[in-house]
Amino acid sequence: MSVRACSVLEVRGDGHGFFTRWSVPLLMLVASWFAFVPSVAAQTKSLPGTIQAEDFDTGSNGTAYRDTTSGNSGGKYRSTDVDIEACSEGGYDVGWAYPGEWLNYTVNVASAGTYTLAFRVATANGGTLHLEVNGTNTSGSMTVNPTGGWQSWTTIQKSVTLAAGTQVMRILFDSGNVNVNWFSVTSSAGASGGGGGSSSPFSGVALAIPGWIQAEDFDNGGQNAGYYDNSAGNSGGAYRATDVDIQATSSGGYAVGWIGAGEWLRYTVTVASAGTYTVTARVASAGSGGTFHIEFNGTDKTGAIQVPNTGAWQTYKDVTKTVSLAAGTQTMRIVFDSNGSTGAVGNLSAVRFDTGTTAPAPAPHPHRLPHPHRLPLLHRPRVAGGFG
Repeated sequence: MSVRACSVLEVRGDGHGFFTRWSVPLLMLVASWFAFVPSVAAQTKSLPGTIQAEDFDTGSNGTAYRDTTSGNSGGKYRSTDVDIEACSEGGYDVGWAYPGEWLNYTVNVASAGTYTLAFRVATANGGTLHLEVNGTNTSGSMTVNPTGGWQSWTTIQKSVTLAAGTQVMRILFDSGNVNVNWFSVTSSAGASGGGGGSSSPFSGVALAIPGWIQAEDFDNGGQNAGYYDNSAGNSGGAYRATDVDIQATSSGGYAVGWIGAGEWLRYTVTVASAGTYTVTARVASAGSGGTFHIEFNGTDKTGAIQVPNTGAWQTYKDVTKTVSLAAGTQTMRIVFDSNGSTGAVGNLSAVRFDTGTTAPAPAPHPHRLPHPHRLPLLHRPRVAGGFG
């Protein structure tokens, strides 16, 4: 990338000799911007969690990353040879990736165990990649089929086993061309030592299917066990003292909002009988929403569920999918995969499971607080896509 100075800033003296004419090319301002290194890139990333692809380690070509072409083709975020562009889901993504290129990330894994590795990817022509940890191929080859465009995103997953402690992860691009928005490492449902501890039902009893499941009634256990949230504190300040953002809805009860890609909620459920169920998710978004999916015991049962533009953050609509479920007690996880045009996934009030032979479950009643409401109002900078 070449940059030319196109104008100057003049500073004239006051007639007493304190200043002569200074010329400050705007090139210096541009250069100072491109010298910016995001602080998160220099930090060791904690896992389980979500890592943005563009936050690879600091260092030179061949040390922190390997890129076969010079310059940042996307011209965004960092002054390296890695090609970074604005992402349709918000933020940035790494693009123009060619076979043989790689990116390093220094991470600290909380505890040894089996984890779910997920990549948020897009490609017009397909490709493969894999993840190495301390030089060992941990994921094996992961195939990315054409998604319909360079900004048409999907999530691919694989189960991996990780040791505890500080280590270097490397994303290697093996064939074709694949854009990467982010990757995440989350504790696998039901895995021993799954990296973040175990969870338990919020009320002490597994939630029943068929029936309603309130979004805010995710399991106890905290971050990386009952849920994963990208930022600290409950932005809505309601119902529970966790990092999940909960606020009262206009119709009564509560909903989870300020939802970002990479976050998830876990529920312990009991399915009454094996069979086919209609799952209905009650969602809201003030613009085009993102996508999420629902897993049972680590298996994606719904595929991507799109959150529509419902007109406002407090205007809820239902979206449906058909799923096949086994009977018995199991772990259900709602995984938020991509942000929409608002910069968020959307708001989620509840999900409902019905069989074709039973009447729809009744609408949920507003919750009472499970304990005296003495939660501090925990505020942090509001991102787009919360409750309006």
